[in-house]
Amino acid sequence: WSPDRAHRWHRAQGWLVGVNFIPANAINQLEMFQPGTFDPRRIDSELRMAKLMGLNTVRVFLHDLLWVQDRVGFQRRLAR
Repeated sequence: WSPDRAHRWHRAQGWLVGVNFIPANAINQLEMFQPGTFDPRRIDSELRMAKLMGLNTVRVFLHDLLWVQDRVGFQRRLAR
């Protein structure tokens, strides 16, 4: 891209407004994705509320212990 095209593209983007996300039922990033506390319906509901409040960006921290403890299950839960 030319510098002009890149600047036009950038100006067309809105402000990023977001949060570090952990659902209300999880105390940390481990509980968010552990089998006993993973709650995709709650996550979807809370992300819908965030969108209604004008947020357009979320960051989720993924702990490496989840991968070490249950690689396949962790990947399945992420894919939901």
